[in-house]
Amino acid sequence: MKKQNVAIIGGGAAGLVAAIAAAKEGARVTVFERNDRVGKKILMTGNGKCNLTNLSYDASCYFSSNTDILKKLLSLYDQEDVMQLFRSLGLFLQAKEGRVYPLSEQASSVLDALRFGCVHLGVILKTDVCIDDIRCLSQNKEVPVYQVAGECFDAVILSTGGKSYPKTGSDGKGFDLAGKLGLHVCSTVPALVPLICQENFFKSVSGVRVKATLTLFIAGENRYCETGELQLTDYGISGIPVFQFSRLAAYGLQQKKKVSVTIDFLPDLTIEEIMASLHTRFLLWESRTAEEFFNGLLHKKLLMLFFKLQAISPETKMKNVTEEKIKIIISQMKKFSVTVKDTRGFEQAQVTAGGVSLDEVSERMEARRLPGLYLAGELLDVDGICGGYNLQWAFASGAIAGKWAGKKENN
Repeated sequence: MKKQNVAIIGGGAAGLVAAIAAAKEGARVTVFERNDRVGKKILMTGNGKCNLTNLSYDASCYFSSNTDILKKLLSLYDQEDVMQLFRSLGLFLQAKEGRVYPLSEQASSVLDALRFGCVHLGVILKTDVCIDDIRCLSQNKEVPVYQVAGECFDAVILSTGGKSYPKTGSDGKGFDLAGKLGLHVCSTVPALVPLICQENFFKSVSGVRVKATLTLFIAGENRYCETGELQLTDYGISGIPVFQFSRLAAYGLQQKKKVSVTIDFLPDLTIEEIMASLHTRFLLWESRTAEEFFNGLLHKKLLMLFFKLQAISPETKMKNVTEEKIKIIISQMKKFSVTVKDTRGFEQAQVTAGGVSLDEVSERMEARRLPGLYLAGELLDVDGICGGYNLQWAFASGAIAGKWAGKKENN
């Protein structure tokens, strides 16, 4: 029985794991990568530390237009499987607050483990090769034959990535390939991305980092709430709590709906608690300035912004500020609304939301209408929240696709 001959289009996280999985099944594997080296995007993940999975792993951490199929796929290869895969490749791991990293805390260690695994299994890595077309040469669905870069293959795995960080090579070309093959591609938007707001005061608070609770509203409807470190920039809002709901904001904007975010800058205190504390302070400090009175409650840049919004000078004596005015300031700190007008685009998005519909693939990650064609990773309509979930999906889907593409019984 001849070896299964497998082509993998895209040498990123999903593609390299797929190559290893297929080679372990005895297949002859060739990876086609458009960059001059494989795994370029892996080096950027987790701020260069590569958060490769998460101990808290379930379907609620993911989004897709078909959640039923998604749940089935997620159950086939979990975080323990991913950790075992990398241990088998010789990588030392550690967990921090549920997030799993290489012990070296270097993304390059993860890439090296994958590269070394490919080399030892005889995987052929062809770089600087851009695949524009995949041709199905066989009319016999039982014996598929695909032509890629002038070579014939028994199976092809599409793992080209999405549109995020296009400078790494993932510019959405895989969606064009999928479309040419007749696969349905759901609309795509940037995800895990900063948001641009329309208010003109952001430059004055740029650089501020503060714990806050953020609530996303789309067309007036409460769609998501998240607490974490908010980062204020000269263009709007960023940070993990923003990333977590940015895909929803992006889809809302795509649909021309009003998108806004309400920020609670003092999430651990109620208005009543703050007012009670300030009342005591007021009795002692009514002759102090507003700047002295509110000192330490929030970052100074934020205090100056709230003073300006209420037309109060930092030098204003507190005896000239009414209790009602103080309550208005505190209420603004607890419920501050900004309007989102755009995202920072795929250039700054960590992942792509949308992609090839899960309706198109079986539990083997094989195209239902094109036997021998498999899909994996960000190319599919699956995206996760921050915390290693997107790499988990890339590795898991790649492992499943590679296993089935490489099996000899496919002949």
